Amino acid sequence: MVKEQKNKPEDFWAGFAFGASIATTIAYFLGTKVGRKYVRSFLDFSDDLEGNLKNLLKNINTQENSFGKEIKKFAKQNLDEVINKLEHKLKT
Repeated sequence: MVKEQKNKPEDFWAGFAFGASIATTIAYFLGTKVGRKYVRSFLDFSDDLEGNLKNLLKNINTQENSFGKEIKKFAKQNLDEVINKLEHKLKT
């Protein structure tokens, strides 16, 4: 009887490559000054995550409000022009 191999060699190399990339990433973030700087900034951000999210949502709402006002102003100007043209056509 021939014993069949359950794991394909391709699975080994895919897992090996994945593990090597994870190990390289961890080594970069923990082994270099720049990587530790990124980790520190991420940890500082995550410490006040609730406050950061509130500020982000506040900024989004502010931008939406100002954008909405601009759209309303643009639409009003265009509608006024169309109304004026229609009134002028009706008069003639």
